[in-house]
Amino acid sequence: MLGNIKDYYHNYLNILFSLFVIFNFINRELSYIFLLILILGSLILSFRYKIKLSLEDKKIFFSILLFISWLWISVYYHDASLRYIDDYMRLVYLFPLFYIFSNCTTNLENQFIKVIKVSSICSVMHFVYSYYFVGYERYGGTSSIVITYSYLLAIMMILSIYFFFKRLPKSPDYVLLISSLAFFLLYSQTETKGLIPGILICILLILYWFKPKKTIILIMSLPLIYIYSVTDLSQRMQQTINFVDSYTTSDIDTKNSKEVYRSDESTYTRIKLIEYGIDIIKEKPLLGLGPQRLEKDLYSKMKDYNMRTTIKFGHLHNDFIDIAVKFGMPSLLLLIVIYFLLAKKFIKDKNQACLLILVMFIIGQMTQSHFTHNQSIVFFIATLFCLSGQMKSTLEGKVTK
Repeated sequence: MLGNIKDYYHNYLNILFSLFVIFNFINRELSYIFLLILILGSLILSFRYKIKLSLEDKKIFFSILLFISWLWISVYYHDASLRYIDDYMRLVYLFPLFYIFSNCTTNLENQFIKVIKVSSICSVMHFVYSYYFVGYERYGGTSSIVITYSYLLAIMMILSIYFFFKRLPKSPDYVLLISSLAFFLLYSQTETKGLIPGILICILLILYWFKPKKTIILIMSLPLIYIYSVTDLSQRMQQTINFVDSYTTSDIDTKNSKEVYRSDESTYTRIKLIEYGIDIIKEKPLLGLGPQRLEKDLYSKMKDYNMRTTIKFGHLHNDFIDIAVKFGMPSLLLLIVIYFLLAKKFIKDKNQACLLILVMFIIGQMTQSHFTHNQSIVFFIATLFCLSGQMKSTLEGKVTK
């Protein structure tokens, strides 16, 4: 267990994790350097101190191995390159972090709250620099893809709100509230719509857990509503709501599909990708189409689905449909088992912070293929694994400063 590791090494690991999180909002490449050192350090310490996993954690580990094994079988069957499962392999590459931190005997909540505050400052500084010296159409922060960075901002925003309400009864920390507003302001500049449902559900969960006074809810919600209303994000969301309403109440055929497509190109295309994916799953449920064949097969059938675009897609903008199409339904079922076991562990440990991260990620996967975006999937897995044992409610009497 981590408690048997000398404090020197214990602090060393947590400093590296903190730097990894912070530098995701400064320089992505540098954050990976800290993460690599953290993984190597975790491996060395796990062998040196002969750490043993609990039965519950072993189930999580073996479910990950089964998931990856099925991907290997599918890739071998389709004669595809192993690079197609590289992003999924991060569950294995980063497991040493879970191995070390899942049985942590010290609550590091105070330290992580400092990380949130520093990250918010760094993200704002990066935004100001980009706004005045670089310029952008949709703000993408340190990521090469806007949606990837929006996920990082959404996670940090939710954690800021969570810790604000958690600390409210004892000592209100309004800096956390300001941090959440900063993250949401930057999120609005990415103009990403797909994570809004996840943000709302997580906020509702937080309110359900802590049941704060109406005054406090107003203090938090009014600035968020204002930011939402004065940015382009509200217009994009309204556009999507109107589109979904018209799409579900009218018949779409070849003649009017162009007009419907233009009303909300992004949502229209995503719906068509899902329709295509469901058809492929019905045709090839066991081993899927093969990851290397998806792009070519989809492009050849675009007219059949009235997709109204010539863009080539290597994924289906929905992780659950995407993985089932590429590798078969067993891969999707095994992924769901991993999520179920993680959720079960967090609920048992009353680790609400990790549960929020998991919920946010799963909902985000419904509108985006996060496993195809390196930074978001690495941030999710690393943060979830490192916080898996540090935020247990059973450790609240052992909080470090």
